[in-house]
Amino acid sequence: MENLTKDAALIATFYGKKAKLGPLLEKIKATFGDLKRYEEGRELFYFDHKGQEIVLERFTVAGNPAHDTEFVQLSLNEPGPASEAWGKLLQRLESCDLKALLATFSDQDYFWGYSLVYQAVSDQLAPAPKLCRFWAPSCAGATRLKYVCNL
Repeated sequence: MENLTKDAALIATFYGKKAKLGPLLEKIKATFGDLKRYEEGRELFYFDHKGQEIVLERFTVAGNPAHDTEFVQLSLNEPGPASEAWGKLLQRLESCDLKALLATFSDQDYFWGYSLVYQAVSDQLAPAPKLCRFWAPSCAGATRLKYVCNL
């Protein structure tokens, strides 16, 4: 199959009550032990090893209508074709025992949910339907992709 994409990312965003997701951030940080603070004064952590980047941040959004909400966002990046990289990224996400992590926090009234976003850069000009057919097998379990792309 031709290579249509590169620089894949898997972005997990967790949502909850403002000032309550610190323990979640600490659990994820402990899993990826090499994370370093990226910028003083912010809860932004970063690790890069041969293009395998991890960015972890806890933040709120100024002016957000959901003023009582904060976010913990974990971005995992992998160089190379997305068709190969997404599987690796999902394994890395699962390595932090996401299922147990979610079970622990889902019982808390301050944890409201999460979303996963698969992302990649198009390597060439290709029509959207062709990209969707290419991506769909790479995102095993990502059923929303089929809906978005009308496959």
